[in-house]
Amino acid sequence: MTIHYKELLEKSMKLIERIKLELNPNGNSEELSLLPQNIDGLDLKSSVLIFGINPSLSGNDNNRQQQCNLGYIDSEDSLVRDFTEKGFTYPRYYRGNYELTPENYSMLWEAEGFLEKNKDDFDSDEMVFLKQNRRSTGNYVTFAELVYYKETTSKKIQPIIKNLKNDVIELFKMQLAYYNPNLVVITNAFTSHLINDNPSNGSSQTKMLYDEIPILFAGMASGQRALDKFSYLRLKKDIESYLGSNSGNISSKIR
Repeated sequence: MTIHYKELLEKSMKLIERIKLELNPNGNSEELSLLPQNIDGLDLKSSVLIFGINPSLSGNDNNRQQQCNLGYIDSEDSLVRDFTEKGFTYPRYYRGNYELTPENYSMLWEAEGFLEKNKDDFDSDEMVFLKQNRRSTGNYVTFAELVYYKETTSKKIQPIIKNLKNDVIELFKMQLAYYNPNLVVITNAFTSHLINDNPSNGSSQTKMLYDEIPILFAGMASGQRALDKFSYLRLKKDIESYLGSNSGNISSKIR
Protein backbone atom coordinates (compact mmCIF):
# COMPACT_ATOMS: atom_id res chain seq x y z
CA MET A 1 0.00 0.00 0.00
CA THR A 2 1.38 3.38 -1.04
CA ILE A 3 0.43 6.33 1.15
CA HIS A 4 1.14 9.95 0.31
CA TYR A 5 1.78 12.56 2.98
CA LYS A 6 -1.35 14.49 2.01
CA GLU A 7 -3.51 11.44 2.79
CA LEU A 8 -1.76 10.91 6.11
CA LEU A 9 -2.22 14.55 7.05
CA GLU A 10 -5.92 14.56 6.15
CA LYS A 11 -6.60 11.45 8.22
CA SER A 12 -4.66 12.88 11.16
CA MET A 13 -6.51 16.20 11.08
CA LYS A 14 -9.91 14.47 10.94
CA LEU A 15 -9.06 12.55 14.10
CA ILE A 16 -7.81 15.72 15.79
CA GLU A 17 -11.10 17.44 14.97
CA ARG A 18 -13.13 14.57 16.42
CA ILE A 19 -11.10 14.54 19.64
CA LYS A 20 -11.32 18.34 19.87
CA LEU A 21 -15.11 18.21 19.64
CA GLU A 22 -15.15 15.85 22.64
CA LEU A 23 -12.64 17.71 24.83
CA ASN A 24 -12.40 21.29 23.68
CA PRO A 25 -15.20 22.23 21.25
CA ASN A 26 -14.22 25.91 21.31
CA GLY A 27 -10.52 25.27 20.75
CA ASN A 28 -8.55 25.95 17.59
CA SER A 29 -7.67 22.70 15.80
CA GLU A 30 -4.40 24.12 14.52
CA GLU A 31 -3.31 25.20 17.99
CA LEU A 32 -4.08 21.74 19.33
CA SER A 33 -2.19 19.73 16.75
CA LEU A 34 1.26 18.53 15.83
CA LEU A 35 1.72 17.57 12.18
CA PRO A 36 3.14 14.13 11.33
CA GLN A 37 6.78 14.19 10.25
CA ASN A 38 7.09 14.71 6.49
CA ILE A 39 9.73 12.50 4.83
CA ASP A 40 8.87 13.36 1.21
CA GLY A 41 12.06 13.65 -0.82
CA LEU A 42 14.31 12.26 1.92
CA ASP A 43 16.53 9.24 1.27
CA LEU A 44 16.24 7.02 4.35
CA LYS A 45 18.40 3.94 3.87
CA SER A 46 17.21 2.49 7.16
CA SER A 47 14.89 3.87 9.82
CA VAL A 48 13.44 3.13 13.24
CA LEU A 49 9.94 4.48 13.86
CA ILE A 50 9.24 5.27 17.52
CA PHE A 51 5.56 5.53 18.44
CA GLY A 52 4.01 7.35 21.38
CA ILE A 53 0.37 8.12 22.10
CA ASN A 54 0.04 11.89 21.52
CA PRO A 55 2.12 15.08 21.79
CA SER A 56 2.13 17.15 24.96
CA LEU A 57 0.63 20.62 25.06
CA SER A 58 3.79 22.43 26.04
CA GLY A 59 3.87 25.98 27.32
CA ASN A 60 6.81 26.56 24.98
CA ASP A 61 5.12 25.73 21.71
CA ASN A 62 3.43 29.14 21.34
CA ASN A 63 0.21 27.32 20.43
CA ARG A 64 1.48 26.79 16.89
CA GLN A 65 0.67 23.98 14.58
CA GLN A 66 4.12 22.41 14.48
CA GLN A 67 5.52 20.51 11.51
CA CYS A 68 9.26 21.14 11.56
CA ASN A 69 10.06 18.97 14.57
CA LEU A 70 13.78 18.72 15.38
CA GLY A 71 13.06 16.59 18.44
CA TYR A 72 16.47 16.35 20.07
CA ILE A 73 19.87 17.91 19.36
CA ASP A 74 22.88 16.52 21.19
CA SER A 75 24.48 19.84 22.05
CA GLU A 76 24.68 22.27 24.99
CA ASP A 77 24.82 25.32 22.71
CA SER A 78 22.52 28.19 23.70
CA LEU A 79 20.81 27.94 20.32
CA VAL A 80 19.47 24.54 21.33
CA ARG A 81 17.79 26.12 24.35
CA ASP A 82 16.30 28.68 21.98
CA PHE A 83 14.95 25.87 19.79
CA THR A 84 13.28 24.36 22.85
CA GLU A 85 11.70 27.70 23.74
CA LYS A 86 10.36 27.98 20.19
CA GLY A 87 8.89 24.47 20.31
CA PHE A 88 11.27 22.93 17.75
CA THR A 89 12.86 20.57 20.28
CA TYR A 90 11.55 18.70 23.31
CA PRO A 91 14.55 16.86 24.79
CA ARG A 92 12.65 15.58 27.85
CA TYR A 93 10.79 13.19 25.55
CA TYR A 94 12.95 12.71 22.50
CA ARG A 95 16.35 12.18 24.10
CA GLY A 96 15.43 9.04 26.05
CA ASN A 97 13.77 7.52 22.99
CA TYR A 98 16.55 8.49 20.57
CA GLU A 99 19.22 7.02 22.84
CA LEU A 100 17.55 3.61 22.54
CA THR A 101 18.87 3.37 19.00
CA PRO A 102 22.39 2.40 17.84
CA GLU A 103 25.15 4.95 17.53
CA ASN A 104 24.97 4.95 13.73
CA TYR A 105 21.37 6.25 13.73
CA SER A 106 20.70 9.99 13.46
CA MET A 107 17.64 12.12 14.13
CA LEU A 108 15.45 12.78 11.10
CA TRP A 109 16.38 16.49 11.00
CA GLU A 110 19.94 15.45 10.16
CA ALA A 111 18.91 13.80 6.88
CA GLU A 112 20.08 15.51 3.70
CA GLY A 113 17.27 17.70 2.44
CA PHE A 114 15.31 18.04 5.70
CA LEU A 115 16.69 21.44 6.67
CA GLU A 116 16.55 22.71 3.12
CA LYS A 117 12.83 21.99 2.78
CA ASN A 118 12.18 23.64 6.17
CA LYS A 119 14.52 26.60 5.66
CA ASP A 120 11.80 29.20 6.24
CA ASP A 121 11.59 28.14 9.90
CA PHE A 122 15.16 29.19 10.74
CA ASP A 123 17.26 32.32 10.54
CA SER A 124 20.73 32.24 8.96
CA ASP A 125 22.62 31.62 12.23
CA GLU A 126 20.31 28.77 13.19
CA MET A 127 20.66 27.17 9.77
CA VAL A 128 24.47 27.37 9.89
CA PHE A 129 24.48 25.79 13.36
CA LEU A 130 22.19 22.94 12.32
CA LYS A 131 24.14 22.16 9.17
CA GLN A 132 27.40 22.13 11.11
CA ASN A 133 25.99 19.76 13.73
CA ARG A 134 24.05 17.30 11.62
CA ARG A 135 25.37 13.82 11.02
CA SER A 136 23.90 12.30 7.87
CA THR A 137 24.34 8.56 8.40
CA GLY A 138 21.65 7.22 6.08
CA ASN A 139 20.05 5.58 9.15
CA TYR A 140 17.44 7.68 10.92
CA VAL A 141 15.04 7.74 13.85
CA THR A 142 11.56 8.97 13.00
CA PHE A 143 8.81 9.68 15.52
CA ALA A 144 5.07 9.18 15.24
CA GLU A 145 2.01 9.41 17.46
CA LEU A 146 -1.12 7.33 17.73
CA VAL A 147 -3.04 10.60 17.39
CA TYR A 148 -1.66 14.12 16.94
CA TYR A 149 -3.93 16.00 19.33
CA LYS A 150 -1.89 17.99 21.88
CA GLU A 151 -2.80 17.06 25.45
CA THR A 152 -0.33 16.70 28.32
CA THR A 153 -2.58 14.35 30.31
CA SER A 154 -3.03 11.50 27.85
CA LYS A 155 -5.54 9.73 30.11
CA LYS A 156 -8.06 12.39 29.08
CA ILE A 157 -8.01 11.18 25.49
CA GLN A 158 -7.62 7.44 26.05
CA PRO A 159 -11.41 6.76 26.28
CA ILE A 160 -11.93 8.75 23.08
CA ILE A 161 -9.18 6.81 21.31
CA LYS A 162 -10.90 3.57 22.33
CA ASN A 163 -14.19 4.82 20.88
CA LEU A 164 -12.39 5.77 17.66
CA LYS A 165 -10.31 2.60 17.65
CA ASN A 166 -10.96 1.63 14.04
CA ASP A 167 -9.94 5.04 12.72
CA VAL A 168 -6.92 5.17 15.03
CA ILE A 169 -5.74 1.74 13.85
CA GLU A 170 -6.23 2.87 10.25
CA LEU A 171 -4.02 5.92 10.89
CA PHE A 172 -1.43 3.63 12.51
CA LYS A 173 -1.36 1.40 9.42
CA MET A 174 -1.14 4.44 7.13
CA GLN A 175 1.89 5.66 9.05
CA LEU A 176 3.59 2.27 8.74
CA ALA A 177 3.01 2.38 4.99
CA TYR A 178 4.22 5.98 4.66
CA TYR A 179 7.36 5.75 6.81
CA ASN A 180 8.14 2.14 5.79
CA PRO A 181 10.52 1.59 8.73
CA ASN A 182 12.82 -1.35 9.32
CA LEU A 183 11.56 -1.54 12.90
CA VAL A 184 8.79 0.02 15.00
CA VAL A 185 9.26 0.61 18.72
CA ILE A 186 6.18 1.59 20.72
CA THR A 187 7.20 3.37 23.92
CA ASN A 188 3.82 3.85 25.53
CA ALA A 189 1.87 1.24 27.48
CA PHE A 190 -1.58 2.32 26.28
CA THR A 191 -0.48 2.35 22.62
CA SER A 192 1.25 -1.01 23.08
CA HIS A 193 -1.95 -2.59 24.45
CA LEU A 194 -4.14 -1.08 21.74
CA ILE A 195 -1.97 -2.28 18.86
CA ASN A 196 -1.25 -5.65 20.46
CA ASP A 197 -4.99 -6.24 20.84
CA ASN A 198 -5.45 -5.66 17.10
CA PRO A 199 -2.84 -7.97 15.54
CA SER A 200 -2.01 -8.14 11.86
CA ASN A 201 0.01 -11.12 10.67
CA GLY A 202 1.82 -12.31 13.76
CA SER A 203 2.07 -11.23 17.37
CA SER A 204 3.15 -12.04 20.91
CA GLN A 205 3.15 -10.19 24.22
CA THR A 206 6.36 -8.30 23.36
CA LYS A 207 6.60 -8.22 19.56
CA MET A 208 4.44 -8.30 16.43
CA LEU A 209 4.67 -8.25 12.68
CA TYR A 210 2.54 -5.75 10.77
CA ASP A 211 2.92 -6.28 7.04
CA GLU A 212 6.29 -7.89 7.76
CA ILE A 213 7.49 -4.89 9.81
CA PRO A 214 8.61 -6.00 13.29
CA ILE A 215 7.14 -4.09 16.22
CA LEU A 216 8.52 -4.04 19.77
CA PHE A 217 6.20 -3.12 22.64
CA ALA A 218 7.39 -1.21 25.70
CA GLY A 219 6.46 1.44 28.21
CA MET A 220 7.74 5.00 28.34
CA ALA A 221 11.46 5.54 27.75
CA SER A 222 11.47 8.87 29.60
CA GLY A 223 9.38 10.81 32.08
CA GLN A 224 7.93 10.03 35.50
CA ARG A 225 6.74 6.53 34.56
CA ALA A 226 9.79 5.60 32.51
CA LEU A 227 11.23 2.10 32.25
CA ASP A 228 13.71 1.16 34.95
CA LYS A 229 17.38 1.19 33.92
CA PHE A 230 17.65 -2.52 33.19
CA SER A 231 14.38 -2.76 31.25
CA TYR A 232 15.61 0.21 29.21
CA LEU A 233 18.92 -1.55 28.48
CA ARG A 234 17.12 -4.77 27.51
CA LEU A 235 14.93 -2.84 25.08
CA LYS A 236 18.01 -1.12 23.67
CA LYS A 237 19.70 -4.46 23.13
CA ASP A 238 16.57 -5.89 21.46
CA ILE A 239 16.52 -2.92 19.08
CA GLU A 240 20.16 -3.40 18.14
CA SER A 241 19.54 -7.09 17.62
CA TYR A 242 16.64 -6.45 15.23
CA LEU A 243 18.66 -3.90 13.28
CA GLY A 244 21.69 -6.14 13.05
CA SER A 245 23.83 -3.52 14.75
CA ASN A 246 27.52 -4.22 15.19
CA SER A 247 28.08 -1.42 17.66
CA GLY A 248 28.67 -3.86 20.49
CA ASN A 249 28.22 -1.12 23.08
CA ILE A 250 24.67 -0.93 24.36
CA SER A 251 25.38 2.16 26.42
CA SER A 252 26.94 4.17 23.61
CA LYS A 253 24.17 6.79 23.59
CA ILE A 254 23.54 6.93 27.32
CA ARG A 255 25.06 9.89 29.11
